[in-house]
Formats: sequence, C-alpha cells, structure tokens
Amino acid sequence: MRARAARSSQRSRRSEEEARRELQLKIEAFLADDARTELAFPRSLSSFDRLIVHRICEGEPSLSSASSGQGRSRRIVVSKK
Repeated sequence: MRARAARSSQRSRRSEEEARRELQLKIEAFLADDARTELAFPRSLSSFDRLIVHRICEGEPSLSSASSGQGRSRRIVVSKK
C-alpha cells in the first residue's frame, strides 16, 4: 500500500513539474514576443496552474498577473509592465 502511494506521489510531482515547465515556456515565449502585451490563459486552467502562473510572474519583474471571474469562469491574464 505504501509503495502505491509513493508511486502516485512521484507521478503527481512529475506532473506538477511538467505543468510548471509548460507554463514557464508559454510565458517565456510571450516575453520574447514584442507585439504582445497580454497573455490570457484558458478558463480550463486549474487553480493550481493559476497559482504556478502567479508565482512565475512574481519572479519576473517585467510581468504582472491577475485572475478574474469565479468558479469555472475564473481565468488568469499575464501582462507586461
């Protein structure tokens, strides 16, 4: 039973790391694109993924992030300062 829980936990951590990498790449591409000033993520983004986006933006002085809406309509938008 413990081995199963450990494997599940490792899978979750790996999935979290993959999600963070994917979001980081999207944000880096947005930063490199001088024509864009905002990056709106889909409403389907999970609350955990929105948290990751906020944290990535906190570490990047040229970006700000804001969530809006409620429930399934909640979304996050990243803006260049």
